[in-house]
Amino acid sequence: MLIFVLFQIYDGPNMLSQLLGRYCGSDMPPTIKSNSNSLVVVFKSDWSYEEEGFTLSYETLCGGEFHADTGIIKSPFYPNSYHHSRTCIYEIIQPSDKGIVLTVEDMDIEGRDQNCYYDYVEIFDGDNENATQLATLCGDEENMPNTPYYSTHNFMYIKFSTDSNINGRGFKLNYTTINRSK
Repeated sequence: MLIFVLFQIYDGPNMLSQLLGRYCGSDMPPTIKSNSNSLVVVFKSDWSYEEEGFTLSYETLCGGEFHADTGIIKSPFYPNSYHHSRTCIYEIIQPSDKGIVLTVEDMDIEGRDQNCYYDYVEIFDGDNENATQLATLCGDEENMPNTPYYSTHNFMYIKFSTDSNINGRGFKLNYTTINRSK
């Protein structure tokens, strides 16, 4: 008897997104980590045989590496409220002949003063938090910078840190790459 049961997982909002895996039978698939904030799971079965099916569990992570030449970086659950007591690291990694331009499109992060003591986004010109700091951001549209941040390297390191108290909708950042002169 031929039994057809299959599920596929795509890294993005539809089946045109990158296929992360195709699984069938009773073998457990490995842990899957997406590179986006959405996954599509497609389950297919034939008509001839029934079993219990499957159970999925997931965990929302924050941070990640961004290798595309342009992209959007959002805090977890944006535009809904981010979670308490988190530290998320976002790394923009580009080829060595590229620079990065980062623009803040939206921001609602606890902290209305210039100290950004509670929740904050730090932007670094390099590949870690020991690199030159370009900004520490918190607050809302009133505190949002209206000029972009430029890297002098092919890396940009962004740290989002939250405390255990008040939270907001978070942030939305847009990055593009530019050719660096040698």
